[in-house]
Amino acid sequence: MEMATQKNLRDLVAHLDPSISPAADFYAHVNQRWCEANPIPDKEGRWGAFLVLREETKHALHALLEELAQAADLPDGGNKQKLRDLYLLGMDEARLERDGLLPLRYILESIGEVRFPREVIILAAKLHRINATPFFGSAVFPDTKKSDTNRLYFEQAGLSLPDRNYYLSDDPKFAGTREAFLSYMQAVHGLLGDSSEEAAERARAILVLETRLARASLSATERRDEEKQYFPKTVAELSVLAPAIPWTDYLEYLGVSGEPQYIIVRQPGFIEECNRMIDEAGKDASALATLKAYLRWRFVDAYAGKLSQAFRTLHFGFHGKVLQGIVIDRPRWERVLLGAVNAVLSEALGELYVERHFSFEAKRRIHELVGDLQDVLRGRLKNLPWMGEETKRRALAKLAVFKRKLGYPEKWRDYSRFRVSMRDSYAENYMRGCAVETERVLRTIDKEADRTEWHMSPQTVNAQYNPQWNEVLFPAAILQPPFFDADADDGVNYGAIGMVIGHELTHGFDDQGAKFDEQGNLRDWWTADDKARFAERAAVLVKQFNESVFMGMQVKGELTLGENIADLGGLAIAYEALQRALARTGKTESIDGFTPAQRFFLSFARVWRGTIREELAREFITVDPHAPGPLRINMPLSNLREFYDAFGCAEGSAMYRPEAERAQIW
Repeated sequence: MEMATQKNLRDLVAHLDPSISPAADFYAHVNQRWCEANPIPDKEGRWGAFLVLREETKHALHALLEELAQAADLPDGGNKQKLRDLYLLGMDEARLERDGLLPLRYILESIGEVRFPREVIILAAKLHRINATPFFGSAVFPDTKKSDTNRLYFEQAGLSLPDRNYYLSDDPKFAGTREAFLSYMQAVHGLLGDSSEEAAERARAILVLETRLARASLSATERRDEEKQYFPKTVAELSVLAPAIPWTDYLEYLGVSGEPQYIIVRQPGFIEECNRMIDEAGKDASALATLKAYLRWRFVDAYAGKLSQAFRTLHFGFHGKVLQGIVIDRPRWERVLLGAVNAVLSEALGELYVERHFSFEAKRRIHELVGDLQDVLRGRLKNLPWMGEETKRRALAKLAVFKRKLGYPEKWRDYSRFRVSMRDSYAENYMRGCAVETERVLRTIDKEADRTEWHMSPQTVNAQYNPQWNEVLFPAAILQPPFFDADADDGVNYGAIGMVIGHELTHGFDDQGAKFDEQGNLRDWWTADDKARFAERAAVLVKQFNESVFMGMQVKGELTLGENIADLGGLAIAYEALQRALARTGKTESIDGFTPAQRFFLSFARVWRGTIREELAREFITVDPHAPGPLRINMPLSNLREFYDAFGCAEGSAMYRPEAERAQIW
């Protein structure tokens, strides 16, 4: 850790480019030289601070699995035995080649034997149990308007491409992706034994079907609005909405015990389109044949990475090369780690990771930092000039009950129901792990939500605000350099992890998080005047980002608004928290010629540095609520007077905005 700390401190200023003024392009001033010296690895679609730390974390997890792989005396049925055996199964390439399609044969034969639309839905339910998603998706989450109780949700799914635009846009890039998708499907159908004519016909039919689903889907921007995606339905009401779908059969084969009180349908129009497809299949044999082909496709595409190399090569050739621009596939150990072990035994692996790589001191210090940032936000809420007293009172009440989840869970997930057997194939064990997890969450339907549960594993390099539980979560893996360093000065830490903390706290008051009350329920608690003033201020950010272009593609201000509000608010809150910390400690001296304020902004800019391949950037611009890294640095800084003061950003500079054009919210 000491070597990492020294590297972290050197790295802060090692790549600065004096030929680029910080007032002209702060992102390039801080990061361009690093990006030039650190090209994207061939196995990645992007590269930067987050990805470097994730790579280091993956290697740490790999080392843990390799240790287990050498252990011969692990107790049967224990988590370590399960981790070891699932890892070894995935690493056994010779066996994967011998098994071929055998692990999928039972379900493939079941799909082939379908004769009636009812059986299509039964097979869809079985596939949903094992993490394949034809048609719609099912999940269990706290009720959006009653967050202390879990409900079953249905939502749009069923697309092989990243977003509806990939099917519907006339952009030549998207059209080219569709052609590549057809070629990929035809090749996979060939491996399944179809003739070239059958493969081409089925691929075209599947593309037509998925295009229908895409037209019925909400856009990524529309999906951000929770108020327009809350439609509780009883099973009887679902049968009125979509009468061709046998809902009782679906719930039975999914594994739901008893009839739910109600199911929250997020996009009723999408379910209605699925209903039309099932209805058509009851009247037209060719329509039924297309649904069967679609079920088979969605299953094989989901499991291609668990099969022989021929399937994996085709899968990577499209999902990796075409969609993300990645040059070479990940090494097998990494695919097994990410695609299976970390997917179905995440907390079992996380427990080992925390024992080896996380310190109590880091947790204690982060707890203090969260408190610092929370105090600052409280003061800013009290003094907001544009918010009325009634809304302020409710906002402060919400902040007062913010919960913190730091490092790792209070209790670890129980994997006793998941049996990992070396007698079964890699894919079969993975299916069993998915099914056990599905059963676990289904048992909680209409039950009290367990608010101690984590929705991120400790080994995840990320952070989260959960509006339904009004909590912030910081896994162990992000609480290390360059985000947090116990030996770094306050300017560095507040600019990195401090800003991330402020970002997550601000999510409780972004354009969507602000719609949830202190208990995490979607409820209107703002006065009409305050909502209007908030919307007016948020519109400034929307305009700024709508006017931005990244790699020749226009950024979507509405899609990225929540994250942009959180970036701007988090940065301002973290900076004020730094000033309070400096006042307490008196450590205001410059280091390496940089003031604490300058080190704060340098540390902030380093966090979001990185490069991305054009193909993956296109997907992110289409579906990701986060703006591209350079904009996440330059745009909020261009709205912040404190940055102007720190780096002499004066009128006429590229980073300068007239005060009347700056976004100011929290």
